[in-house]
Amino acid sequence: MKLRSTLYATLGLLFMAVGAVGTFLPVLPGVPLLLIAAFFFAKSSERLNTWFKSTKLYKDNLESYMQERGMTVRVKARIITIVTVAIAVSLFVFLAGNFIAQLFLFAVWLVFMGFFLFYIKTLPEKE
Repeated sequence: MKLRSTLYATLGLLFMAVGAVGTFLPVLPGVPLLLIAAFFFAKSSERLNTWFKSTKLYKDNLESYMQERGMTVRVKARIITIVTVAIAVSLFVFLAGNFIAQLFLFAVWLVFMGFFLFYIKTLPEKE
């Protein structure tokens, strides 16, 4: 059991680090990586889970979603903007000339937009 919790803690720290970078760089999807980190921290130990939930990274990016299963307009807009810019750069720079890959990535973007706009509820801004 000790090995499993150590593995979960290690994976949580890894996903947290990459997710933290992803919140600033439009190339990495920060919020989904932080959600994965939250999962691993919850499985690893109560102490690590409590610590992660007390970080600014968690509070700014995941707290409203984890508590109320929704996000504020500001958080949704930031995530949508970052993902849209990353996909646009990929479409027109990295995948230029590869129509099938561009079509696939565009379909991924449409699914992402539908999920964010219609599945994740929009919460009012807290004062």
